[in-house]
Amino acid sequence: MAYTFRNAWVVCLLVLGLALVCRRLPGGETAGLDARERELLAGLSSNPNDGLPRRYAVAAVVGGEAPRALATLGTLFSKELGGKGSARLPQSAYDPLCRAADAYLLLRCHRDFARGTPLRRDVAEWLFDSDAHLALFMEGISPEDDWPACYRLIETLFDHDPQGREAFRGLILALALVWDQPRPLLHNQMGPSPPKDAPDVPRLYDYFRLLYSSSRAKVAYGDLSLVVLTFVVDVPVPLDELLWVQKNVKGSQGQWEQKFYDITYDAGRIDRGQYDWPHGSYTLAAIRDHGGICVDQAYYANVTARAYGIPALLFVGAGRRGPHAWFGYLKDKNRWELDAGRFAHDKYATGHALNPQLNQPMTDHDLEYLCQRILDSAKYRDASRYARLACVLLDLGMTDQARNFADLSLEQVRAYVLPWRIHEEILRGQKRSEDLLKLWDAEANAFRKYPDMVASLRQKQAGLLRSLGRDADATKLLERQEDRLDPDRDDLARRLASDQVRQAYDGGNYALARSKLEDLLNEQQAEGQKVLPLLDVYLDLTRETEQTTEAAKFMKRYTDGMQRRSVDDPRTRGVFLELLIRAYENAGDLSNAERTRKKLDRLR
Repeated sequence: MAYTFRNAWVVCLLVLGLALVCRRLPGGETAGLDARERELLAGLSSNPNDGLPRRYAVAAVVGGEAPRALATLGTLFSKELGGKGSARLPQSAYDPLCRAADAYLLLRCHRDFARGTPLRRDVAEWLFDSDAHLALFMEGISPEDDWPACYRLIETLFDHDPQGREAFRGLILALALVWDQPRPLLHNQMGPSPPKDAPDVPRLYDYFRLLYSSSRAKVAYGDLSLVVLTFVVDVPVPLDELLWVQKNVKGSQGQWEQKFYDITYDAGRIDRGQYDWPHGSYTLAAIRDHGGICVDQAYYANVTARAYGIPALLFVGAGRRGPHAWFGYLKDKNRWELDAGRFAHDKYATGHALNPQLNQPMTDHDLEYLCQRILDSAKYRDASRYARLACVLLDLGMTDQARNFADLSLEQVRAYVLPWRIHEEILRGQKRSEDLLKLWDAEANAFRKYPDMVASLRQKQAGLLRSLGRDADATKLLERQEDRLDPDRDDLARRLASDQVRQAYDGGNYALARSKLEDLLNEQQAEGQKVLPLLDVYLDLTRETEQTTEAAKFMKRYTDGMQRRSVDDPRTRGVFLELLIRAYENAGDLSNAERTRKKLDRLR
């Protein structure tokens, strides 16, 4: 997978630099900024714990002086670290530098992503009233967030709840990070009357503030990190739906998977091929009364969990008999249940969900990494701080010290993406290809519990090897990785083998590309409908490369085997017959295409 974890966004600071036209501060405020500048440039050791870099950055953000303040902080880092080369600093220097780095990142992000949007002074001084709160903000927000919209939502909620805003700071930030952009429907099979009129953000804030202040919440608010809260507040449904849950749905957090099975499965809809909701308005009450198919069961369980403050996600995945939906939720303080409603016998290797903050795809395997316990430990917090400092130093061209702090980060947590990306940036910049290959080996070892990460690293290694003219080494690398995969991760096997098909195609060896794709399809024949996307690719590739005669012969043998495997499933047999018709039509064999079409008609 492409790394999408909560701090990976900081790498973007290495390549983004959109300068904005700055506004001058009024004379008195300029004088105040000048005074703080002089204090800063006197050195961090003279003011190690007073939050001066943060207060200076906040004043610059409020006054539109981010570019000026960035230059000042750059000068400060040069003064503190210039000439020290690769020497390790004393431990006492780390904390002041980390705090200054967060101030730098705030200024850089504000300049590059806020697009000139000012942040009110009273809100900024509350939002960044301590170094810890500044770090919380920097760890949570990303370039993909709409910074101006986030600012406006934070200001709205700041004004909305003067008494409760301090106690519910995390809730305010989570709502701003999720609702800074329009919320999509939680799935696309809701029929012609999906939920409408989602509550505005202040009403949603009131709902969750009241919930978490009461005994009705199934999870203690204090047990939820900012990132995990985003998996609660993404409820694009009318507020009445959430209130209905509190009146009509009961249960304990640890047993919430039962909500999936509380909805009677409507097998008749599947038999009729009626996958969209057919019963009028798509409400939780209607789902309970009429029953539903898997996506309705997963939706019901997901929304009812979130209505009680339980973090949850709706997953979809491809199985041997076709697509399926299930849900995952926070089962207890330190453990996620990601298989609620997932049918093991159909071998759903990977579930796909939508990251509520970024509106980007994520998998259940991403979530395992994101929410593992180490990410909320003291070691992770130190690793995160050192990595952010390393990003700043690399941005300022202090490569040796950036490498040192990336190493310090990895000494705290090896399975943490950002410091590895910093090392990668350094080696790429220095064009040290062999060292880069070794780096990815070390990173793969650190992430050996996360096969998606390892697969991505091996693909990067293979790409670099090919660019060096070492095609055979690239092929062997991917083949070895395939051999090491857990048999249940057939999706990764397809991904790695497809990389080899693509390389053969890009190199103009179309016969080899076809042969490798046929080998992959034969290896995955037991996976049923999971191979359908591969078959689509196969038919397109062979048509484009004028190998349709060979393709028709292969497809006849292949689909005969797939039909024998699905003898009791007419729908699946029909899908493979349709693909065989395409293969015959591509080859211009209209006689066999018509004969197969008659067989398909009889099956229906």
